[in-house]
Amino acid sequence: MWQPVGTSIAESCLAYVGFAKAARLKERKRDYARVLHTVRDIQSIQRIRRYQGSEQKQANVS
Repeated sequence: MWQPVGTSIAESCLAYVGFAKAARLKERKRDYARVLHTVRDIQSIQRIRRYQGSEQKQANVS
């Protein structure tokens, strides 16, 4: 395993685990952002549909 000079195996293991955790967190944040975008898209589509529906109802009344 790769080991920088002057560090114990335990220390380099911890550093590697920390790095892996940070990378995983970054991935998770990206996924979360993607999910948020999809949710926003769905909400805006629903809002547009609702607006179009209300327009049609008003057209039916008049």
